[in-house]
This record gives sequence, structure tokens and C-alpha cells, in this order.
Amino acid sequence: MESFGEGWKRSRTGARLGRAKGMDEAAEQEIRAVVDERVRAVRAKDPGPLAARVDPGVVTFDVLPPLLQRGDAPVVAKLQHWFDGYA
Repeated sequence: MESFGEGWKRSRTGARLGRAKGMDEAAEQEIRAVVDERVRAVRAKDPGPLAARVDPGVVTFDVLPPLLQRGDAPVVAKLQHWFDGYA
């Protein structure tokens, strides 16, 4: 990454990266940790870390039946089905 002034960098793809105005470093690190955790989970095709952040009482809506589901178990099942669709 190359630097473009205080708080701004450019990624390998050329996107400009920077800290949102008013965001402190601790908040930024916390967000980056969550994003990194999610990236690792998707790469490993592991729904566990993704589902761990879903509230057990969540209500989800989908474009395919069933249109409405309650709880975190359907989220885990959909994630696993999604991952199973890839080699």
C-alpha cells in the first residue's frame, strides 16, 4: 500500500482507503478485526464465525421460500448451503 497523506492509503486494487472522519484508531481496529474474521470464515467455508455474530432471535427475509424465518439456525443452514455450492 502506498500512503496518500495522513490516514489515507491505496490498496493493491487501487482503492483509496482511509479512516472515517471522527473514527478513533481503536474503533477502526475493531472493525478491521471483524472484517478479517469474516474473510477467514468465508475462505474456510466455515459458517461458525459468521453465525456467531447473529442474534438468536433474528428474523430474516429472503427472496426464495421460505420468505420469513426466525432464529439463527436457518442462517447457519443457508450459509452452509451457500458454501457447499462451491468446490
